[in-house]
Amino acid sequence: RGFPASMQLGVPSFLRHAAALFAAAPFTSVRIAGFGGTALIERLAECPQLELVRHLTLNIEGLGAADLMRLFRGCRFPHMRSLDLCGNPVGADGVRVLLQAPAARGLRSLALKSAGLDATAVEILCRGEALAGLESLDLSHNGLGSAATQFLGGAKHLGSLRRLSLAHNRLTPTCARDLAHSPHLRGLTSLNLSGNPLGFDGAVEL
Repeated sequence: RGFPASMQLGVPSFLRHAAALFAAAPFTSVRIAGFGGTALIERLAECPQLELVRHLTLNIEGLGAADLMRLFRGCRFPHMRSLDLCGNPVGADGVRVLLQAPAARGLRSLALKSAGLDATAVEILCRGEALAGLESLDLSHNGLGSAATQFLGGAKHLGSLRRLSLAHNRLTPTCARDLAHSPHLRGLTSLNLSGNPLGFDGAVEL
């Protein structure tokens, strides 16, 4: 018989049952949601079962840079290939923390939708050599504006990207030009620019 590959739990429930669940089945995908707090995040960082996870989604209320630092200090996530931090107040400081973590070098997919990002956060991300293996990046719903696409267009470390989502970021036709003319983004097979006022001029650029 087959085993389930994914689970979804709140932080307290995951901490309480992780050992038994991972002993019963080889879970590779985990979504942890709900309320957090410093004490719970510190316990989560010490949970050995997280070392086995390949695909991790964290939707923990208030999860910001300080919590991410606690998490990555305690757990190295050696097998993690996909990280979803959508809806968390990650911000520029959180991106900086992520890039300093050893786990960043193994990531192939990173989702930061509605993560409180600005152009500074995107600049930090684009300069991060640790993300050279990234194939999928979701930066949608952050209201980034035109400066972000200039950084993305010049991001030589993101040459492995195949999927990029920039939906609902107040992007203009000039932004479309930045992306279309970038020598580092020629490998893209999927580009989501929905919800941006690109108009006909932007469509022509693409």
